[in-house]
Amino acid sequence: LDHLEAEHPNCRSALDFALRVGRNQEGLDFAESLTPFWLRRGYLTEGRRWLGLFLDTAEGAERTDEADALLAAGVLASAQGDRPAARKLLDHSLDLFRARDDERGVAQVLSALGGVPFDEHDYSQAEEVLRLALGTWQRLGEPDGIATAKYRLGSLARIQANYAEARSLLQDG
Repeated sequence: LDHLEAEHPNCRSALDFALRVGRNQEGLDFAESLTPFWLRRGYLTEGRRWLGLFLDTAEGAERTDEADALLAAGVLASAQGDRPAARKLLDHSLDLFRARDDERGVAQVLSALGGVPFDEHDYSQAEEVLRLALGTWQRLGEPDGIATAKYRLGSLARIQANYAEARSLLQDG
């Protein structure tokens, strides 16, 4: 991440160039790939701005990359506490992943989407979405996704003082 931080001005220049010359697909791909960096380094507004610019120009673009970019933008919006925007972006991403039968994408979005009602203290809705995520990860046989979903469900159970359920999920995950 330190190396990427040092190259951050060059990343901005590359994104700006892609936008100016109409290389929207490349810009969208690059912006989406920078999301973990933006999240970890706190460049949430910047990430949302770049993703938004490229998504706005993505009309008719390759739909596979749009779903990933919407997921990335939704995660950044959620991290900023902008739950209405997060829900809208993640719901749109979920629709696109479902339309192309991309179960891994669906699982990723459901995992992120479960955080929105959780942050709103709507624990029953959060549990419902996170259980859908867990089931999808289990069907895919993805241990990291399964562990993450169980951790989130365990944390949710702990917050609701359901300690036996929390222990079961957290020890098993």
